[in-house]
Amino acid sequence: MRSIFLTGIAALVFAGGPALAADFALKAPVYAPAYSWQGCYAGFNGGGVWNSTSYNIGYNNPGFQAASFAAGAVPAYYSENVSSGILGGQAGCNLQSGWFVYGVEGDAEWVNHTGSDAINTHAPGFAPGFGIVTQKLESISTIRARVGYALDHLLLYGTGGIALGNTNDFYRFAFPATNSLYENTYSNTRNGWTLGAGAEYAFGYNWSAKLEGLWYHLDGTAFQAGELQIGPPGAAHIVTANPDTGWTLKVGLNYKVW
Repeated sequence: MRSIFLTGIAALVFAGGPALAADFALKAPVYAPAYSWQGCYAGFNGGGVWNSTSYNIGYNNPGFQAASFAAGAVPAYYSENVSSGILGGQAGCNLQSGWFVYGVEGDAEWVNHTGSDAINTHAPGFAPGFGIVTQKLESISTIRARVGYALDHLLLYGTGGIALGNTNDFYRFAFPATNSLYENTYSNTRNGWTLGAGAEYAFGYNWSAKLEGLWYHLDGTAFQAGELQIGPPGAAHIVTANPDTGWTLKVGLNYKVW
């Protein structure tokens, strides 16, 4: 009797095996991100910037100026390292394919940044001199691609693109005892690039918060600071403003429009 019972059980298992396997295959869970990052958004941000730049000073009239540079009476190099706060906004759009998110984002930051370097000189055979270079970094804007990996409500991404910075550079050098003065202010928009990474977390359907760090490089520029009081006409110091480089670290809040 026992053998007849076991034989019946085995027959049922073998007969129902294919149907059971098909049933499990149909009911197997399909894993996909529960939150969709696709759509367009806008928001605001704030944080800090850490910027470094330097200046090389030259001249255009060797007969009148070479001796003062050679003796160290006129500084030939200045440098600045400054940190400050930033505040701005951003907007962008994303496309999502499975766990991968692709998008583009633009931002504009107001920068409360002013750095300066002042040098006094006391070279033998020359009157005491005083030089100063000041830079105001007024704003930084970027247009970047973003590529990320979505872990449901958490998005981890890398980003990179072009950067633009508005700068105002001031140069002044004087030998006060001889009324010699070189001075100029130069403002321009510098082109460059940026690379970075970030993390963004969505809460609710429309809102998300992010933390983002960007490295930027803004190309250098050059201008002349003319002799304003004495000396041959056209004599000037050539001010080469080297590239601005630094980090921005920001926290932001976004609202998904659609």
